Amino acid sequence: MLLAAATGCHKSEEGASVLQGDEVTVDFALAGVRAVVQAASEPGARSDGSAAAPTTGKPVALAEGTTVRILAFARAAANADIANDKFIAEATYVADAAGELTPCVVDADGAVTSATANPMRVPPAAYKYDFYAITPAVAVPDHRVVSVAHGVDYACSLTSEEITPRVSGAQTVTLNTLVRHCTQLLFSIAPDTDTDAAQKITEVAFTSVELKYISPAPYADNICSVWNPDSWTIPLTSEAAVAACNYVVPQSKFSAVNGSKVSFAGSDVVLPKKKADFVLKMDLAFNGASATSPLTAPIKNLALAAGYRYHFNVKLQGAKLVLTLVVIPWEEVAWGDGDYDDSIGEWPHGSVTVGEWWLDITWEETELGGSFIPTVNPGAWVGNPDWDTDIAEFPALSGVPLTGYDAWSDAGSSDSDLGDSFHGTPADPGWNSNTSDSGDMGADA
Repeated sequence: MLLAAATGCHKSEEGASVLQGDEVTVDFALAGVRAVVQAASEPGARSDGSAAAPTTGKPVALAEGTTVRILAFARAAANADIANDKFIAEATYVADAAGELTPCVVDADGAVTSATANPMRVPPAAYKYDFYAITPAVAVPDHRVVSVAHGVDYACSLTSEEITPRVSGAQTVTLNTLVRHCTQLLFSIAPDTDTDAAQKITEVAFTSVELKYISPAPYADNICSVWNPDSWTIPLTSEAAVAACNYVVPQSKFSAVNGSKVSFAGSDVVLPKKKADFVLKMDLAFNGASATSPLTAPIKNLALAAGYRYHFNVKLQGAKLVLTLVVIPWEEVAWGDGDYDDSIGEWPHGSVTVGEWWLDITWEETELGGSFIPTVNPGAWVGNPDWDTDIAEFPALSGVPLTGYDAWSDAGSSDSDLGDSFHGTPADPGWNSNTSDSGDMGADA
């Protein structure tokens, strides 16, 4: 969740807006949230030898019930500068089924507590106002800095507009499209029906998914600042510091796909991550049995770029579980329809095998005559030996710096060495301790 103090909407009487003095009522229109990029229709080589840049994705309308906080600032100089500009007013809104914004009251986490509230009102001025919009509409106690933790789909935009005097009616400001600052993760598992072992699986589920050493959380910065995950270091100084860089995906995020017992998936949102090693840990349950021993995958030099979906897909193939990673723009494919195509490989998509776990196949007798239970061998993980080569061509995988939706145009000239792994060493606290479960971190992937 985002961390902030409780708040409500713009403070005024509830009901229709009434002009008072020289204030102007401001209504807002918003196209939605930007899909970061879409693939070029015909990916090809540029003069510098890199892939052709994709087009900018169209905005996606806000889902019904999404809340937005809008803050108005008067400029102190020629350009917007939230640190020095004068805060004027704020108000909170909720999107309806058509994506239109209606004033509302929210709690500290941005959840609607009342659908009745007044819109924003500001005095007209000769200078431009800067309107900062964030979703969800969490409280911003100092009107400038927002604090974001894992699990929140945070997006923002900055819009400049002149507010003019008027005799009656509201002035409508069309807000710029919100841009996502976080990363979507998707986890799915399904058997390969072409193998004999997989055909004996009648039920499968994730019972736990944890990411270790991803990004320190929460992260605080000025509204609509450009985030730079490469500046976020993993503080291997204490167990508490290490824990701040780990995240457990809530079990409530997972469910069967379209009612299937053999396809299970879930998605969540995390802060973006610099190019560095991290650990993915998953517990799986087969055929209604208890969870297996944890599946631990040490993943080397992987970045998590804002605005993208990273799809970790586990597939049972014979006597092994294969972990595949596909990266695509956030909005490009709806994952809930069970379409977990791991063959996508055209630029700018990245599709790569991360590694595999080898299994012990056992048969446990039950009252019904038997139960097929795959179990994981200790130390059975085998990482893809060509991992670094396989991810090198994909900026959203290899850590080439991405700045919003225009970053692909610079992908060919970026420093491929940007973003080292941990600055810590195996002697640092938390590296090999039992309580942090980080002993696998040094294993080859």
